[in-house]
Amino acid sequence: MKINSYEQLRRWNFSWPPRGDGPWQLTSTGIDSALGGKRTAIGVYWIGYSQNGSHLSFLPKYCGKAVKQPLYLRLNQHVRNSSCLTSGSCG
Repeated sequence: MKINSYEQLRRWNFSWPPRGDGPWQLTSTGIDSALGGKRTAIGVYWIGYSQNGSHLSFLPKYCGKAVKQPLYLRLNQHVRNSSCLTSGSCG
């Protein structure tokens, strides 16, 4: 669903129902797994922490979008170049 306003975003349900998959590590292998091998997918992504490795413990720290390039390429930029991974502060 496309979000057209801040009000729609504020009302969005960010719950992430556990399905036995994810959250994934921010590595090339994790990204490939998260995308199901679909390296041309575009969209919105969240980067954060999951102390227990579960959906329920996931705390988003950064939200981004990949529109002009695939998610696989954009997320791999985070893997290679982002200070988020070392400092824990994204944005």
